[in-house]
Amino acid sequence: MIPLMAMPSATLAKQLNIVLIAGPDSHYYGAHDFEGGVKFLAKALKEASSDISVKTAFGGWPEDSSIFDNADAVIIYSDGLAKHILNQDNKHVLEKLHEKGVGIGFLHYACTVEKDDLGPEFLEWIGGYYEPYWSVNPKWVAGFRKLPKHPVTRGVRPFTIYDEWYYHMRFRVEMKDVTPLLTAVPPEKTRQKKDGAHSGNPHVRARTGMPEHVAWVALGDDKQRGFGLTGLHYHWNLAHPYLQKFMLNACVWLAGGKIPEDGLPIQKVTFQDMVDINPGEPDARWNREVKDLWEAKIDEWNQLTP
Repeated sequence: MIPLMAMPSATLAKQLNIVLIAGPDSHYYGAHDFEGGVKFLAKALKEASSDISVKTAFGGWPEDSSIFDNADAVIIYSDGLAKHILNQDNKHVLEKLHEKGVGIGFLHYACTVEKDDLGPEFLEWIGGYYEPYWSVNPKWVAGFRKLPKHPVTRGVRPFTIYDEWYYHMRFRVEMKDVTPLLTAVPPEKTRQKKDGAHSGNPHVRARTGMPEHVAWVALGDDKQRGFGLTGLHYHWNLAHPYLQKFMLNACVWLAGGKIPEDGLPIQKVTFQDMVDINPGEPDARWNREVKDLWEAKIDEWNQLTP
């Protein structure tokens, strides 16, 4: 990554220990590339502040539990449901960390669990989750036109981005201690799909024209911090300067750090940077047209003010 400008390392008032866990990569090249995403976030966090220490695990649940020693926050980026790396056998690890006040976050498909399996835990830890037959997962252009005032949104400007933004999440009753951070109105066509675990349902169709929350933070009964973001299906979207800043801010907030008024400093990211940090190999769906599309998009994003 090349510095966008001479930006000093942020001072966060204390040393933060953040654990980032990637599940096995899935889907096609550039999508669900969890290892590449975790490597990107780890690098960006360490470049943003010398007060941040990051530990990473790849390919599934960490075999060495010492990775959680002294953790201030744990963030999981993986598949969900039956492929979720968190299950009934290891959920007690997060339960104990949550009780100790460690922040917990889930990204994209990792937000998806069964209502009667890990649903109650997710409501407690992060305030919401993707519930099959209640939530939906279409790909659409989300326009985040107004951002609420919150430490996580510091320095983040309104932006528009195409991704697989899950919405109509199952949140706590009356959104108790849940603060939406990224909210947009989905295109009507995303509500009109046939019924299914991921495609559509009457509850979604009844919300015509209404805004949906796709990223949020939550507080527990003892002020434990939680975070959920439903996007980041596409590896390349981490190159967007405002989404990148949002993610770095969220990681630091989750760990209990003090976020600067302008947010965490970010880096200019080229298309080649994103390719280099992605351990996957191009497949049949990765052709010249797709490559050129993402390369042009990242070039366009680099013209935005950080």
